[in-house]
Amino acid sequence: MDPVFQNTGSTETPLLSEILALDTEFQLSAKGDFILHHFTGSPCRADDFEPFATPLRAGTSKKISAAGGRPSNSDLPYFNLEWQGQGLIVVVGWPGQWAAQFARDKGNGLRLTAGQELTRLRLLPGEEIRTPLMVLQFWRGDWIRAPEPLAALDARPQPATPRRQVASGADGRL
Repeated sequence: MDPVFQNTGSTETPLLSEILALDTEFQLSAKGDFILHHFTGSPCRADDFEPFATPLRAGTSKKISAAGGRPSNSDLPYFNLEWQGQGLIVVVGWPGQWAAQFARDKGNGLRLTAGQELTRLRLLPGEEIRTPLMVLQFWRGDWIRAPEPLAALDARPQPATPRRQVASGADGRL
């Protein structure tokens, strides 16, 4: 089921903003840093898809996001958060303006939020909107091998779909 906001009332809703599909916290068991593995998106530059490993130290924060409403124009909407031999892969499923914020406290904690960015709207009676879908995959071991189960999911046989023929010429030939 898609996550949605739906107005089933008879008047418009209060203002909806800061829609976060993900808002969670993690704690290190000992002193150390979280490492954010992420990539530049494709803003049509020489550094398209450049990988980064950004240490998230106590008292710091890092934001990654879309640009101009295009979901991969600035940063890619998936990333891998690593800490102490384990971590979390996150995929932000949103075809528009999204953002993820990583905020370290002064101790061993990290708050991760992600969702729609710059959203301010009201719903009229009967209206509904879908919100971002999130994929979360926890892992242990080597961060570079962590995506393998996701790749295996993508490689499963897909059900056959009916073929459609599309006429391209005035005479109806394909």
